[in-house]
Amino acid sequence: MGQLLDNLRTQWDKNTNQMTAITEVAAGQNRDLNDVERANFEALKVEMDTLAPRISQLVEVERSTDATAALFASVEHTGRQQLERAQAPASLAHYKTPGDYLYDVFRAYGAGADVEARQRIQRAALVQRTSINGDTVADIGLDDLIGNVPEPIIGEVWSSVDAMRPTVASLLQRSLTAPLMFRPKVTQNTQVGPQGTAGKLGSSKTTGASVDEKKAFVSREMKLARVDIEPIAMGGVVDVSLWAEMLSPGTLDMIISDLADQYAIATEAYACAEVLRAGTASKITSIVLGPDTINEAIFAAAAKLYGLVGRMPSAVGVSVDAWAAIGGLSDASKRPLFPALAPSNANGTATANSWSQAVSGLPLVVSPGYADATVVVYAGNSIETFERRLGVLQAIEPERAGRVVSYSGLFDCVAMDDGAAVQIPYTTT
Repeated sequence: MGQLLDNLRTQWDKNTNQMTAITEVAAGQNRDLNDVERANFEALKVEMDTLAPRISQLVEVERSTDATAALFASVEHTGRQQLERAQAPASLAHYKTPGDYLYDVFRAYGAGADVEARQRIQRAALVQRTSINGDTVADIGLDDLIGNVPEPIIGEVWSSVDAMRPTVASLLQRSLTAPLMFRPKVTQNTQVGPQGTAGKLGSSKTTGASVDEKKAFVSREMKLARVDIEPIAMGGVVDVSLWAEMLSPGTLDMIISDLADQYAIATEAYACAEVLRAGTASKITSIVLGPDTINEAIFAAAAKLYGLVGRMPSAVGVSVDAWAAIGGLSDASKRPLFPALAPSNANGTATANSWSQAVSGLPLVVSPGYADATVVVYAGNSIETFERRLGVLQAIEPERAGRVVSYSGLFDCVAMDDGAAVQIPYTTT
């Protein structure tokens, strides 16, 4: 139960950090949230609303469990005091029998250790040889009791997995309602132009003036095509021994949490691949990355993006190594090109302890889902993600004393227009 509460706390913190990052980017640019940011902010809020009652329930259970454990501990401590009075040792540094000594050892270490018992053992350790009823008692240390003294776990399982989905969060997010859906897309627009050849009405002032009154307007039909949304199922499955689960209750929560993290990593990589696919044919000329080229390249990519799809960019997607290269740029005087303090004349900000940064007015979306040396400018409102999580499924295998556990969901990412992203090829020398 403690591990599950920790998992929920971690998810709560992740959502809080993402919501803070969204608002900080908008505040740093002195503007309101755009449509993509507002949609992502609302999606995170809905998820947090579902987490809140689960966290509240587990916290209440934990409090009740702790209170009950405290009552048991007080009774157990009273029992030990009565036993010690009954034994009435002549000196706290001596024990009547080896059993009395072992009794204190078992209770002096591990979870819920008895501090008084440990102090008695420490005082007894000052006497190298202890005489009990005339016999010499051999010393016994922790090394002699390996396997009997408990080895408590002092923290949660450590994992270096980053399950954030920055690219997915920067795109327009929609829910899945059917196994196959489609978006209508205009492939040919209607047309508007002057009436007749010049659009001028009759005039008696000019000889030979064009008279277009009651001439036909230009006409062109609107044509539509469909963009198919075909989600793929992503998931993972493991077979857990019920014996392992019984002897280590936190095992199942740990495995489910890891499956959910791996699902996040897989869907983030899928979204990054679609962003790059949308920009495969729309690249600007390769640049040598430097303080005099990066800003010019981003604006050139933004202009090309608008020319292709008629939309302004919403973010710059970069790989981790590209983030490091851009953030480390400095001018001829060795001053940071994107300083952390964000002076009024800076083109952006950068810090080494956060992905939440801005370059040339666009938020920097840093994702390990991108291959090295990736810089891509894209319009997040022209690239959409569709997702519906199935979550955790379990089935007991009585013939094998096992539990099959899976975590899965349906996911798709689709660029409405090829050209919704523009890549910036670069070299560092």
